[in-house]
Amino acid sequence: MLAVLALALSVVPASPIPLPALPGQHVPVVVEQEARDLEVDVNADRERQNLPALHSDERLHAIALEWALHMANQHFFGHFDFEGRGLVDRLHDAAYVVHFAAENLSLEGDAHSANTALMSSEGHRANILSTSAKRIGVAAVNIAPRETLFVEDFSD
Repeated sequence: MLAVLALALSVVPASPIPLPALPGQHVPVVVEQEARDLEVDVNADRERQNLPALHSDERLHAIALEWALHMANQHFFGHFDFEGRGLVDRLHDAAYVVHFAAENLSLEGDAHSANTALMSSEGHRANILSTSAKRIGVAAVNIAPRETLFVEDFSD
């Protein structure tokens, strides 16, 4: 299954997409190694474009993880919740001040597949290679066998 979304601050809110019904019950599991692998892939892509590596930001990691867990527990996939609150709201709630913010989401089996899918999408690729991005927070939450929600949050 492949599902990816991109967000720049100028994008109009989209409705959350319900996650597909999955057989059996599965408790969401944080997979930190997958998050680290995706962050390594992002910085490798930036290096290939002669861009500086993004700095890993623990606060952005926490914001991304909270969102990934929220989507998993509420069974949806999207940049905005059912009340229309998105990344800007989540950053504000965390008192995280930015002039630039962007978010990529992916639902894939592993970090490398997620990165390949994101880099194949113009909007996601633009977020990854943005010269405005200086920091990154990545989260990965497994929701079913071979199905992991990935969140990449970028800031200046």
